Amino acid sequence: MCMYRRACYQSWECSCQSSCSLSDSRLLVCFEDDSWPVRDAACTACGNFVSVFAEECRDYIERLMPLFYINLEDNIPSVRQGAAVAITNIVRAYSSPLSNDVVAKLSELLDAVNTQPDDSTL
Repeated sequence: MCMYRRACYQSWECSCQSSCSLSDSRLLVCFEDDSWPVRDAACTACGNFVSVFAEECRDYIERLMPLFYINLEDNIPSVRQGAAVAITNIVRAYSSPLSNDVVAKLSELLDAVNTQPDDSTL
């Protein structure tokens, strides 16, 4: 396992033991990693983390959602899938206050699919 992926998992384990500490979490740094498995693991971990600690993480949603949306546009299919699962977890945790924003953003992203080249794998 690469050192970045290990740091991501260690940060997840540490955060789980000490309630929500996403503000200074190494998980957020992992979203910017060049390695797609690290970005994927960070997104999935944050989505799972928020689904377990919904109330404690409420203040971090505005910071997390743009990161999830970026992963949703990644060129690696499994990273996009992890982002979709994370967004699903967030919507389940917070339901209606977030649903309209998520639907609007997903509609925007789906419209972009129509303008991509025919030979695109996205």
